[in-house]
Amino acid sequence: MTPKKLYCEKLLVGDLFDTQYSDVTWFGSIKLLAVTDDPTHRRILEYILFCEDWNDRTAADPMDGPDADEFDAFNDIIKANWFIEIDSQERHPIHLAPVFSRGNELSWRPLNEQA
Repeated sequence: MTPKKLYCEKLLVGDLFDTQYSDVTWFGSIKLLAVTDDPTHRRILEYILFCEDWNDRTAADPMDGPDADEFDAFNDIIKANWFIEIDSQERHPIHLAPVFSRGNELSWRPLNEQA
């Protein structure tokens, strides 16, 4: 199985590449699609930018980084219906929203494979 596309609800978020699976988690890179006027697209972009900033702040001060409760402001996006599409165009749900890092990197867990 090779993940190729990332969706949130019915919206295509981006194309996935350089994906790898390790310890019940997928890692990879994403080429984001251009943001449209759709409010959900804009909200997803806000979430991605927040994740990047949160991870930067954590890396800058790992002993006293930001509080994970900051993610609560994005529960609408985090708990939305996220899934990946593989080569065969078959769709697989993922557990909550992916986590995004600077450099167009992301990670996610398949819905049926929780640690």
